[in-house]
Amino acid sequence: MPRPVHLNAHQLAIHNARLLPSADVTGQMQLLREHLDHLLSGQPSARVSWMSMADAANMAETLAGMRIGGGEDAERVIREAQESLAEAWQTAQERGTWAMSAQARQTLHDRLQWLLQLHEVQMRAVSIREYARAFERTRARMAAARRGQVGRGVVVVGEM
Repeated sequence: MPRPVHLNAHQLAIHNARLLPSADVTGQMQLLREHLDHLLSGQPSARVSWMSMADAANMAETLAGMRIGGGEDAERVIREAQESLAEAWQTAQERGTWAMSAQARQTLHDRLQWLLQLHEVQMRAVSIREYARAFERTRARMAAARRGQVGRGVVVVGEM
């Protein structure tokens, strides 16, 4: 099937090569920090904040795989954040509450703070087109995970 032709193809290419607008990144990161605070509060509605943090972890993983803020340290930060999110989810399901012990809350806080720092670096370095590709790749990866198509040892978090 032929691809669509845009009358302003050059302008579209230039636009998509630009970095994400700084104000958008700042706003997104502020929202994620608010979700982190809400998740750590243990309130019954923390599930929504957990999902937002899981989405951030999954996007960070995809961006790292695209060599945007990647490397061994980034992989460790993402893996530890995903493991903590998975543990928080499991505990909330078993206990019927998002309330956590002080130690679990501190560990989750520390690991998600590292994740947010990494993700902000990624968001400030990614172009509009790269971000759109990362979003679609992440969405497809999460859909495959929900169908059970994941590798051994993979931590599945989120519902993107």
